[in-house]
Amino acid sequence: MNIEKLKILLKNKSVTDLKSIIYNVYNKVPEAKDFIDVFVPFEKEVVKQNTEQLFKRYKKQFNEYLLPNILENNTKEEEALKLLERIQKKDISSQFTINCELQFIECCKEFIVTYGYFDESYYITMDEVFESACLKIKDENLIEEYRSTIEKLIFFGNEYGFEFSEICKKLGIYKTLV
Repeated sequence: MNIEKLKILLKNKSVTDLKSIIYNVYNKVPEAKDFIDVFVPFEKEVVKQNTEQLFKRYKKQFNEYLLPNILENNTKEEEALKLLERIQKKDISSQFTINCELQFIECCKEFIVTYGYFDESYYITMDEVFESACLKIKDENLIEEYRSTIEKLIFFGNEYGFEFSEICKKLGIYKTLV
């Protein structure tokens, strides 16, 4: 169903029916719940609190997917990447998405430092997520805010063979970071 059909369908619903639909979506679709929790409150403090709680939840999920007890469980990179893609699509805010992307990279980094080399596709994914975060950082002019984090990742990347430094050069933020 496209947006126009949805508008027509909802236009004929009563307020009670609309509320019922919203309650059902809220209860049954986690992404809708996250969206409503962040965007519906009118008070900035509530929005900030809900966003912080949502970030904590995502951080925990990234840790579970990417940093499991390796002796008991395998990593779940695909699930972590799907979660990251859902976060990017939600577009809660650029900073929220950047923080989630950097958290994804941090978890991958921790895995590599703890357990050693992983496969090439893992490295490529990290480079792509890093580039996505850097693009947003540049577009939103947040280079100073993320300077320390990016510098640490560049240092790590240089040590482990990532393209982080090259990505920053290509985006024209290298000279301001290193």
